[in-house]
Amino acid sequence: MSSDTRYRLAAPLLLALVALLAYANSFHVPFMFDDLTALVRNPSIRTVLPLGFWPRWLVSLSFKLNYAVHGYNVVGYHAVNLVFHIATGLLLYGIVRRTLAGPRLRVMWNTIASPLALTVAACWLVHPLQTESVTYVCQRYESMMGMCMLATLYAFIRSVDAPSRMARRLWTDLAIVVCALGMGTKEVIVVTPLIVWLYDVCFVGRSWMAPWRERRYTHTGLLLTLGILVMLELRQVGGAINGEAALTGSATPWLYLATQTEVILHYLRLSVLPRGLCLDYTWPVVAGWGEVWPAAMAVTALGLISAWGMLRRHMLGYVGAVFFLVLAPTSSVLPVPDAAFEHRMYIPLACVITVGVLAGYRLLAGRLRPMLLSAIAVAVVVTLAGLSLARNHDYRSELAMWHDVASKRPGNLRARNDLAIALAERGAIDEAAREFEGVLAQIPAELQAQFARGDVQAGRFATMSLRYHYFRAHANYGRLLARTPDTLDDAIRHYVLALRVSPRHPVVEGYLRAALRDSGIEQAQIEAEMMRHILERQAGGSQR
Repeated sequence: MSSDTRYRLAAPLLLALVALLAYANSFHVPFMFDDLTALVRNPSIRTVLPLGFWPRWLVSLSFKLNYAVHGYNVVGYHAVNLVFHIATGLLLYGIVRRTLAGPRLRVMWNTIASPLALTVAACWLVHPLQTESVTYVCQRYESMMGMCMLATLYAFIRSVDAPSRMARRLWTDLAIVVCALGMGTKEVIVVTPLIVWLYDVCFVGRSWMAPWRERRYTHTGLLLTLGILVMLELRQVGGAINGEAALTGSATPWLYLATQTEVILHYLRLSVLPRGLCLDYTWPVVAGWGEVWPAAMAVTALGLISAWGMLRRHMLGYVGAVFFLVLAPTSSVLPVPDAAFEHRMYIPLACVITVGVLAGYRLLAGRLRPMLLSAIAVAVVVTLAGLSLARNHDYRSELAMWHDVASKRPGNLRARNDLAIALAERGAIDEAAREFEGVLAQIPAELQAQFARGDVQAGRFATMSLRYHYFRAHANYGRLLARTPDTLDDAIRHYVLALRVSPRHPVVEGYLRAALRDSGIEQAQIEAEMMRHILERQAGGSQR
């Protein structure tokens, strides 16, 4: 049995094993952050049908099936997340191995294709930057999208290598079907047909137009799958407009792009030196390009090098193009509400690791023996797995995670709100009160006065970050104070201030009614008291 055959047989087991070791302490991580709204408080996942013709329906179906099997037992959700992650790692292994052993690169890489592909996939699987996409349950959106993207590319590669016309057609149809299903995972999947086209140009076809001439059926089918995403997004946009929900963040596209130059360099730094990982950055949008010109120049240089390499149909040009294409929907000119999240590096990280592994091999191969090279690869994988275990420990509770985020991003008012709530749930009343006061103290006085008057633009609640934190701080601070009879009056005041920026909020109005009742107001007078507060809001109210 050849060494290549041994690698091919052992690779799936080895990759699954290292991933399991890296995530061994993740199975009991509780639901947190967006998990609570997407899963725990979402009644739609409690029934498998109807599936719903909406964006990300395929991921929602997987959550529905999770619930149907074991309810809200978090272990099952983590197990499924890890299975998808391992499957994506196996796809990455297959793509790298077949590409290095393919006709364009086999002269240089064929004899070492399998161990290099195994190293790339193992490092990618256990890299701590991936923990947000695997350990954080609702980021299954990212991992399923990545799995469908790589499955489409892998099926295309197999269609090119297929020994018969029937096998070629089956692999092609599979690529189109998987891509179509992927349109129901996450919007970033939109770049998949272009990624496959560029792969064809770089590694298969003999020119830029050869893919269209020789594999027209394949590329037409992949492009047509974009129609599914368009229809899904049109329904989503219609629903958002009717509900006055924000579709994008408040930053201008130009300033958001400037901000992303720093964010992309931060992602690259984390890829090489994964220290300072953070679940919730709330990365501030810069005021102008003058603040980020060094980052802008660096990212522009990387982009130009990738474009030049792609024009020359060079492997590194393709890897760079994929890196920027996958980040483009969230890290270019479309100002999504949050500028930075680590899960966005799920697939781009594979590009960085591929370049690092191949460059490392070319640098060291002539200087070190193969056994020592293998030992270095094992050491890197073990180190990354250990860092992932340590990072997963930060997810052990909401309180631990929000302490971690608040320590790394002290200006993150959203995280500090969540930290205060977690402290309150643990009974640390004084600490929670200090956190709520700290959040409110960081909101500029003029904005606090504006919010206290109820002087806010209607229909833009979701896009006003400071207003959002102001509302949550007052509403949850009121809940904390309502626990003690001596502070009921203060609780009522905080509820009223919250309602001034979000009039008729049913949950907070329910809290206010309960506080009024507990303060001794007769049931018959509660509605009159509620109306008095509403009229005060409409008249401008009093400033805090």
